Amino acid sequence: MTITPSTLTALPYEVIALSDRFAPGAWRSVGHYPDLDQAVRARIEDVLQQLQGNDGWLVTAEHLVIGPGQDGPATVHCCMTEIGADPASNRIPDPFNLDATRSWLLAAHGLT
Repeated sequence: MTITPSTLTALPYEVIALSDRFAPGAWRSVGHYPDLDQAVRARIEDVLQQLQGNDGWLVTAEHLVIGPGQDGPATVHCCMTEIGADPASNRIPDPFNLDATRSWLLAAHGLT
């Protein structure tokens, strides 16, 4: 299967959200970005929005970052983050602790 960016643009990276708790199975374009770091940062912000939109409860955020890479100009970089309070763990979610979560996600990707 070949996946290519959904629109022609001068920006080489597109971020697509695959999961959405309000529309399961729906794909959503997060946007187009000039480089991989900015695309990953946009992905992180989308993960945080999904976490906050779920009141801090466990969410699985899946994304594709499509752009230049090892397999050519439309290389698919798959990303998945499971984050938030799992109801089975007896933890209380903190949907407003986004700064620490953002820092953690940036560090996980080698960004600051």
